Amino acid sequence: MTPISKPVTRVTIGAHHGRQLVATLGPGDVLYMRQKGRRQPEAIDLASCYDLAVKRRVGKERFEKAASRKARRA
Repeated sequence: MTPISKPVTRVTIGAHHGRQLVATLGPGDVLYMRQKGRRQPEAIDLASCYDLAVKRRVGKERFEKAASRKARRA
């Protein structure tokens, strides 16, 4: 794959509080997000995004497993 040398910006399909989000993947593997029409971006590095995604997946799997155990007991 080719490393990113220039920022790449896209408008998301989904909305946050009624407004679309604008996401920019910049050099240095940093993700900048802001609401469309706003100027102040929020930044997060991609390693943190990956960590958060893994934690959410593991938490969801644990919840589903606990719910299935509870359903079997009842």
